[in-house]
This record gives sequence, C-alpha cells and structure tokens, in this order.
Amino acid sequence: MAGNLEIGGEISVTEGETASILITRNLGFDGELEATLTIENGSAGDEDYSVATQDIRFADGQESMVVEITAIDDATHEDLEQLTITLTSNQFNVQASGSVQVTIVDNDPAPVAVNPAPAVEAPEVSASGGSVPFVALPLLFLAAMRRKFNKA
Repeated sequence: MAGNLEIGGEISVTEGETASILITRNLGFDGELEATLTIENGSAGDEDYSVATQDIRFADGQESMVVEITAIDDATHEDLEQLTITLTSNQFNVQASGSVQVTIVDNDPAPVAVNPAPAVEAPEVSASGGSVPFVALPLLFLAAMRRKFNKA
C-alpha cells in the first residue's frame, strides 16, 4: 500500500531564520508518493518568505521528510505576517491532507515616535510700570548696564 501524507499544526519563524515543516507518511510505505505544497498568502506576501520546494516526492519506504521555510529579513518594522501551507496530491490512491499555519515574526525595532515639545509662550514681565515681553529682558539688562557704566 502506498500510504497517506499529512502535515498540520502551527509554526512561527522570525525574519532571517528558517523553520521546518514535517510531512509524515502513514498507512503504508510501498512505492513512491508525490504531492504538492500550495501556499496561500494571508498578511504575508511572496517577498516575506521562501520555501525550499513545493513539489514533494517520497521514495519507496520513506516515512517522513522536512521542508524548510525561510522568513526573509528586511529592514522594515511590520506586524505579524501569516500564510497557510496546504498539502495536496493528484496521484491515484494517495490521500494528502492537512495544512500548516505559518506566522512570520518581525525582527526590526518599532519606529520611535518623536513628538515635538509644545510651544511655550514666555510670560510678560513688568519693567518700569510697563509690560515687556520676556525675550526683551536681556536687551533691557544690557541697556541698563550701559547707562551705569556711562555714568561712571
């Protein structure tokens, strides 16, 4: 009997790293089996990952195989990205079933929000009975010092 192929579960992979997807064969190990991994992008796009192969071939007697998925490292901060990998086969008398939910975790720091300080109006200060803007005080000081030294 040729057997059946299965995958399933959930995996998480960080950008720049590789994760393994285990495909198992059960209910018989006689003969070769062929299957295909179909990838359905959720929030992840083709630019976010690479899969070593999508065409699966089990040799006579082979019980399992591992397919690797690599999350592409970029320099952009992103939320979690997801995709689904499903196992199918068009081979006669082979049942290939299951899917794997893959979550890609970002490795880039979140941007730091820079909020400018709010503008502060300088208070007006009274000088000689009148109201003078605070920024004018250094000028008044210099004028007063000049008068003082001119008298001397």
